Amino acid sequence: VWSPLPGNPGKKYLHVFHEKQPDLNWENAELRRDIFSMMKWWLDKGVRGFRIDAIMNIKKPFPLRNYKCGEREEDLPLLMGREGFFSSMFDFREMTLGMSDKGWYDRKPATLRQYRDMCYAAQKAFNPYGFQTNVLENHDSPRCGDRFLQEAMHEITGKNTLTKDEKQALAEKGKKMLAVLYFFLHGIPCIYQGQEIGMENMPLERFEDIDDVSALGEYGCAIRAGLTREEALSVVQQFSRDNSRTPMQWNDLEGSGFSTAEPWMRINPNYVLINEKQQESDGGSVLSFYKKMISLRKNPAYRNTFVYGSFTPVCENENDLMAYRRTGEADILVLANISGQIVKVPIDPSFCRVLLNNTDAFILEGEGTVCLEPFQAVVLEKITL
Repeated sequence: VWSPLPGNPGKKYLHVFHEKQPDLNWENAELRRDIFSMMKWWLDKGVRGFRIDAIMNIKKPFPLRNYKCGEREEDLPLLMGREGFFSSMFDFREMTLGMSDKGWYDRKPATLRQYRDMCYAAQKAFNPYGFQTNVLENHDSPRCGDRFLQEAMHEITGKNTLTKDEKQALAEKGKKMLAVLYFFLHGIPCIYQGQEIGMENMPLERFEDIDDVSALGEYGCAIRAGLTREEALSVVQQFSRDNSRTPMQWNDLEGSGFSTAEPWMRINPNYVLINEKQQESDGGSVLSFYKKMISLRKNPAYRNTFVYGSFTPVCENENDLMAYRRTGEADILVLANISGQIVKVPIDPSFCRVLLNNTDAFILEGEGTVCLEPFQAVVLEKITL
């Protein structure tokens, strides 16, 4: 937090984050004027707003003292909405799933059930006050497929012998399911670069390939805890922020279409299989599925429901299911099987129009029971005669 100030013996400067990111003194009126001048420069160019990162760390009351991190849910009316400071806010509680105070070496992989419960809790907390910004991936977390699908993938592969191609198809199905679950929540969906083609975590073979400053610290933490170098590297590979910061995979040519020069980070070697150009012409690709979701959300018949409609969890006690209704001008039911086995879901038979499906099958058993394959997600509309 405090480091020696270069060229000033006996003085130190504060940096809550990296030493190359010194904290500014917001009690200084001249500094505030300069910051506001820079903001106005951008606003005059047509920028409509700013995404303010780590806002709780910007201004500190004097005298400086330690304080507990995090905002409190009871403060949300002060922070967002018509009477708040911000038009929207991110909820990063999903980044804490499985975390341990000991470090990454003791962290547990996140599960789909944890993700579901987190979504429900966030929707309940934020929706009364405004539009939450919903994210599935960001620059500080691993890729969503590697992060949330592993438990269910192991469940499926443990019961069935799958070929490499079948495993890849299952992973793509899971990525589409995750996309459905977050994209139609109440709030503003953001798509992180590479998420729309299903980019995956980066294989890590050498310590020298670690770029993330947090990963370097966690590697040392794991070593001090008694892990071998190989074990510590495996821990870092699983949770490092480098996983989401690798160059975009545009095509299968050398450099993945990102650059003819050597980039600052290695390109994921799977760019020959996962890239934008290949998926552009594949109607069943992850990219094509994202385009279908965007088209559905912007469809005039459903736009107001997805944007302004109410959010209600459905079948909350069903362990293998994530489901919710979006109700407004239309009545929409989103269903997803978050397990590795077939799930039968009793529904109102009037939810009979399939708006979106991440598989070719839609199985109805009797009247009002939907059979969902592992990782299947469907969006249904209620039709009243």
